[in-house]
Amino acid sequence: MSTNIPNNIHFLYDSSGGRGTEIQSIESDFKNYTGYSGGINDENISYICELITNSSGGTVWVDMESGVRTDNRLDLKKVEKS
Repeated sequence: MSTNIPNNIHFLYDSSGGRGTEIQSIESDFKNYTGYSGGINDENISYICELITNSSGGTVWVDMESGVRTDNRLDLKKVEKS
């Protein structure tokens, strides 16, 4: 990956391509603000955060918005559990 990427460029890695398949691997050593999504939910968020913490070299965020929904509505019980 090029080292000339502006700091205002943020990356989102969705290993599932929008299908909700759980993340299997994390890229490392990103200097830009990076996000991960793909199958993240209240059941696996601890594991995913551990995977990211152990693998990533930069500041990261996770997108689990669809993973904390019930009947297509935000489920605050799932959010609290996470």
